[in-house]
Amino acid sequence: TIKAYRGLGQKGRPPVINVGAARSACSGPLSMLSGLDKVPSISYWSTSPDLDDTKAYPYFFRTIANDAEASLAVASLFKHFQYEKVAILYVNDAYGSAYMEAMQGNCAKLGIHSVAYSFKDNDAVSYKEAVDKIAKLQFTAIFCIVSVKVR
Repeated sequence: TIKAYRGLGQKGRPPVINVGAARSACSGPLSMLSGLDKVPSISYWSTSPDLDDTKAYPYFFRTIANDAEASLAVASLFKHFQYEKVAILYVNDAYGSAYMEAMQGNCAKLGIHSVAYSFKDNDAVSYKEAVDKIAKLQFTAIFCIVSVKVR
């Protein structure tokens, strides 16, 4: 994405807006670079709360809630349905770990006990181990956090 941004500028057609990137890890650097040119970036899929820092990313916008806000909505739903214990199954990558931390924090604020287990992406053995641990808890609410790879 950064290569494409720079390429347009070198061809004499500087961008007027960036749509994307899909992942927060790409949106941050792209927004910093395009922000130097005062070119806005809008993402449809980047959810990291770090991107809400308007001093670091003054030209970054998104069409989706950040992880902290989304996880608060999910935790509030658990509270509404009177779940006192929630198991969280999450993929052990930057997205899954950050979302899990936000989810556990929001559950704690609402008085919900949460336990989290991770698994490695594309690793059936670690996935089965995490699922088996959650099954032993006998919780009635399980929240899964996975990421989709954009290629």
